[in-house]
Amino acid sequence: MTVYNVHAGHCPQGKGAYGAVGILKESVENRLVKDEVIRLLRVEGHTVYDCTCEENTTQDGCLRKIVTKCNQHNVALDVSIHLNSGRNDYKGDNSTGGTEVWNYDTRTKVISDRICSNIAKELGIRNRGTKYNKNLYVLNSTNSPALLVECCFVDDKDDADHWNAKKCAKAIAEGILNKTISSGFSKPENPPKPVNPDGEVKDNAGMFQEKKDRTGEVSYQGHLRQIGWANWQCDGRMIGSIGQNRRIEALRIKPVNHMDVTVHIRNIGDKVYKNITKDTVIGTTKQSLRLEAMKIESGDTVYLYRVHQKDIGWSRWCVNGQWAGVKGKSKQIEAVEIKAANIAYLAHVQGAGDTGWMADGMTAGTIGQQKRMEALRIKSQHCGKVYAQAHIQGIGWKDFGEIDQNTVIGTVGEDKRLECLRLKGNFEWRAHIQGTGWTAWTKADGVVTLGTVGQSLRLEAIEMRKG
Repeated sequence: MTVYNVHAGHCPQGKGAYGAVGILKESVENRLVKDEVIRLLRVEGHTVYDCTCEENTTQDGCLRKIVTKCNQHNVALDVSIHLNSGRNDYKGDNSTGGTEVWNYDTRTKVISDRICSNIAKELGIRNRGTKYNKNLYVLNSTNSPALLVECCFVDDKDDADHWNAKKCAKAIAEGILNKTISSGFSKPENPPKPVNPDGEVKDNAGMFQEKKDRTGEVSYQGHLRQIGWANWQCDGRMIGSIGQNRRIEALRIKPVNHMDVTVHIRNIGDKVYKNITKDTVIGTTKQSLRLEAMKIESGDTVYLYRVHQKDIGWSRWCVNGQWAGVKGKSKQIEAVEIKAANIAYLAHVQGAGDTGWMADGMTAGTIGQQKRMEALRIKSQHCGKVYAQAHIQGIGWKDFGEIDQNTVIGTVGEDKRLECLRLKGNFEWRAHIQGTGWTAWTKADGVVTLGTVGQSLRLEAIEMRKG
């Protein structure tokens, strides 16, 4: 089957750079057409990504957001749905404005001709034909071939009298597929039993989450196939199931403070949910669409999370900004665990800059690349107060006292290596030293040092975990 991008042009009606307004409202009608085109293509078994911009933004901002979404997917065709304007015929002159399709070049001519002909015939309006324009942003900036459909004129009474969004959508879908398709609503007398793409649920197999609400520092809930919203769990406990072939379709998360979540949804692709609350539905319900991967981001809390995927098993524990789950394999997420990290740390590495936050035993820095660690930041979430001293190339020992996540332990932009550290807090740690490798795990008691003094050896990486 084929993969397509489909979007409605412009921002939503009444928000930012919304579409033309006449007898019809472009940003209302083109979304009705877009939704029906997507539905019809999916009924025919194709994968379709909705790349519409639903934000309040400028014309340039809207176009860039649409193209960015389009270019996230490798598709056969990008389809942009619009309604035209410029007729200024509000009384009717017994002559329709008609439909036209814009193309970048002749690669899409055959499809374009079919769409024009189909819409004109289905709605009974003029066929203005296939046209070309290399200056339209959606046409010249998408990676895949694209076409822009002007369904009819919003300011032409004759067009408005003929207008039917569902008929127009069917004409477009049939033009894309070069076949006659049904509306998808009629039911044959003896319909075949639908085949679920995720297989059959095994109710009594495997393991299911606890059937009791539990809330804590970070709480979360899953919308499960054939069950709906299951019980809340928290702080690393599992939601969902293992071995039951039961997809998770949506999540709700009560974060510590700020949290953004991105999920990869079957037939939709990546979808971002900003500044979520416990009431934010992350994913879909009543659409039978599986979650396939997820990513958490936060400006104030470091989270750890992992997912269990069909035929793959548990992912590694991921930290803010990392994808948990494999995209592109059509494998459903069946279970999820989320928790706030105990202790997080970030290394500033020679030639690379900040590593991003690592946590609870993950490695910050590099191994086998002969690169010095120049600075370190530590964020204690469950390990009490942290104190730090560092021996820095050309400077010697420096006492940083009680530190927080913004304290830079070391230097940045001075090309100086960290050579030795002394840390104090309710955790243990180890360091990777040039020419020596990993030290033993050591309690951060404020006495023991890891590294060297007077040997000009760099610290290369560090790991920490709650003691």
